[in-house]
Amino acid sequence: GDNPSVSEGPPVTLAWEPFNIVSWPIDAYEQERGGMIRGYLEMKMDAMHRVAILERGGMPKRQITVKSRDVTRARMARLQTNQMIYKAQAEERKERVIRGLMNLVSNKKRKERSYIARNMEKAREQKEAYDALAKELNESIIA
Repeated sequence: GDNPSVSEGPPVTLAWEPFNIVSWPIDAYEQERGGMIRGYLEMKMDAMHRVAILERGGMPKRQITVKSRDVTRARMARLQTNQMIYKAQAEERKERVIRGLMNLVSNKKRKERSYIARNMEKAREQKEAYDALAKELNESIIA
């Protein structure tokens, strides 16, 4: 697929329908390669080389230009996202500090805990009354 991590120019797209097929037995390939693995700099293609590959493959210049612009937009969006992640973390820390200070000043948390405790007590009393009523009802049915 398109890889927007190229520093400039269009990405080289890998498609499912090749325009040139070369078949080579794996043993012959490995022997020719001599166990050498290409490094990053050996595999890196500059923008002009990628453009030449795409032109040889039949891609129109206009489409190459459009793809180059798309890649630049995607790269800029990715950069902006990375910057926003940092800003979001700082914003969350700031909000936590402000919320903590507001809770200290307003006693809001203490009021919430008190409200929850009262309602839990009411719920427990209602459950006990319901259980007693159910037990009494069961006993009257059995008798």
